[in-house]
Amino acid sequence: MTTRTLEEAQEARKEVWQLFAHAEDQADYPMEYQIARQRAQQALKEWKAEYPAAAEEERIQKEQEQAEYEAQRKENYENSFLARGLD
Repeated sequence: MTTRTLEEAQEARKEVWQLFAHAEDQADYPMEYQIARQRAQQALKEWKAEYPAAAEEERIQKEQEQAEYEAQRKENYENSFLARGLD
């Protein structure tokens, strides 16, 4: 992916993120929230279709972050037993 394409993808993704943020701002108003959320989900779907390489990078990054989070949780869980002498 060229630098220009990457910048375009990032700018477009930022706009999608802003749509999701707007939807969350509407959380106290269920009907408005649902409409805004559907709009944001549609924009994300279109973004993924237009920028598949960037979408794949984002997916891989999320999977890595999730794996790191799960590993940290497991380590914290196991250490909590060791700290209490329950191994």
